[in-house]
Amino acid sequence: MNVYKNSLVERASDELGYSDLKQVLEGPNAIFFSEDVSGGAKVLAKYAKRYGDSLKIKGGIFEGKYADKAQVLEVAKLPNKEGMLAMLLSCLQAPVRQFACTVKAVADAK
Repeated sequence: MNVYKNSLVERASDELGYSDLKQVLEGPNAIFFSEDVSGGAKVLAKYAKRYGDSLKIKGGIFEGKYADKAQVLEVAKLPNKEGMLAMLLSCLQAPVRQFACTVKAVADAK
């Protein structure tokens, strides 16, 4: 988390192609960087809830696209990368497990 001058952030956002970010660059701003998309949004949402007036989410950039406050809060509700991989693996494992249980039930019946 860093605090930069709005004019500097505006120039950088223009150069990088994030011109939508200009609309939130009014008043004091802190820029939060995170490698984990949902993890960073979760931390921000948690502290925004705790410190209501002091910390307000204005928007963000996820995967190269501008996101408004509502979208940032939606991303904060998502599980992190490890949680998503665990859910995927459990979905992939379920049919194989059901098949194995069926085969075992047939074998036990005979």
